[in-house]
Amino acid sequence: MLEWSSATALALAIIPVLSQAGLSDAVRRLRRGLRDVRDRTARRWRRWRTVSFAGMMGGDRMALVLISHQDIDRREVLDVLRGRWPDLLVKDLAGEEPTWTMTAGDAADLGSRRRGVEPLRVLVLPQKITRVIVAPVPAIVEPMPVLI
Repeated sequence: MLEWSSATALALAIIPVLSQAGLSDAVRRLRRGLRDVRDRTARRWRRWRTVSFAGMMGGDRMALVLISHQDIDRREVLDVLRGRWPDLLVKDLAGEEPTWTMTAGDAADLGSRRRGVEPLRVLVLPQKITRVIVAPVPAIVEPMPVLI
């Protein structure tokens, strides 16, 4: 996340997660939701293929998500994400940090997974652009010689 903070087109989204599921399940749903919104928007506007997200969620169910959005206005990012999360706030990076205080149930759930804070991670990388390489077809196809 520190490497991302040096990017020029970067926004910090604060997304309240209102799910009653466990903390790790709420993070998983948020990650899937961010990817789905980005992919659906990328189908309409190709420049959204480069949008990526990295962040974490604290015990207060507020996700701090850095959004890398080259060639896309911050207002457009806000409008697209607000369609899914109307309570979303977009800010500059300035002293925001997650709250690590959590309920006993969430702490026990994370402890039983033996993964530390990893389930709290939110990461959606840019889409990969793949090209299909087709081998050239020979102009003349001759049968194989047969010896009798």
